[in-house]
Amino acid sequence: MNVFLTGATGYIGNRLALSLADMGYRVHALYRSEEKAKSLKNHSNIVLFKGDILDAKSLELAMLGCRQVFHVAACAKAWEKDPSTFYRLNVEGTLNVLNVAQKLNIEKIVFTSTAGIFGPSEDGSFTDETSGISGFFTDYEKSKKTAEDIIRQRAGEGQHIVIVNPTRVYGPGLLSESNGVTRMVKLYLEGKWHFIPGNGKSIGNYAFVDDVVQGHILAM
Repeated sequence: MNVFLTGATGYIGNRLALSLADMGYRVHALYRSEEKAKSLKNHSNIVLFKGDILDAKSLELAMLGCRQVFHVAACAKAWEKDPSTFYRLNVEGTLNVLNVAQKLNIEKIVFTSTAGIFGPSEDGSFTDETSGISGFFTDYEKSKKTAEDIIRQRAGEGQHIVIVNPTRVYGPGLLSESNGVTRMVKLYLEGKWHFIPGNGKSIGNYAFVDDVVQGHILAM
């Protein structure tokens, strides 16, 4: 089966592309950077398509012939000098993917969001997708919530879409902005990180990257 994947050169997307390809799927991987795409070039089941989620034509060319779509690409930084970048990539880009997928009669889409949209747990209670929104810390989280609102509307209209909400992801792979936990651990082990974030008493949920990849595959 042919599957289309955005964000194939990112932290989660890279490992997802390779996992799917190893399973026998033929992965149509969208990329922008030749340098970042090097790790994908040698796999016989990965076909690289240069393009951008803001460019609907490049999306259509790459998605053509596929039955399923993993939309992992995002601006996943904690901060951007121009906050509108989050909304262009995470909202407008997602809308482009949904529109092209609908045009090409894609069977199913898995969209990568973030558990950050649910806010922190209160008084030791659990927080999940039924808890409701308790506020946002970043424009990244706000933009992902906006994208989710669009997706829920489209799903209600019949487009088959599943949202996954990973928590703090860690593990081997690209030391990118979206792999901040591993970067922090690496700096600590090298003696370059000397303070505890927050008051040292907070706890958080951490998910190993290969488990997150498997979660995406199970969601599909």
